[in-house]
Amino acid sequence: MHSTTIFTSLLAIASLAASSPILPRNTTTYSIDLTITTSSGLNWQNPTTVPITATLNQLTLLNAGQPLSASSITFSNSTSATASAVNINSVQCRAYKDAEGVVPGSAPFNATAPALLSTNLVSVSSVLCYVVAA
Repeated sequence: MHSTTIFTSLLAIASLAASSPILPRNTTTYSIDLTITTSSGLNWQNPTTVPITATLNQLTLLNAGQPLSASSITFSNSTSATASAVNINSVQCRAYKDAEGVVPGSAPFNATAPALLSTNLVSVSSVLCYVVAA
């Protein structure tokens, strides 16, 4: 008798949970475009660059997580569709030497202050970009 009451209660709770409306999750992601200079900083007249798109608030792997030799990282002049929805002046990024985002590879950088990593090449594997409060 006691188990029947428990079973009936659980069935009622399950029915309520199944019938309750589930609000849709906001699946919009925002990203910005960055340019990584992969040639030595001493080769300023003819730099080699790699464009990347970094999703905000998500660690973005560079070169499939393998170390990429770089001398600087800057915000790109081009903007993706989602980048235009974000105030670029409120975005800050940081490069990491490892794919896990544990070992810093740069100081925080933004649209007005690029990450000047070195005049020589240094290894970076990931970048994290996020919105900072103004």
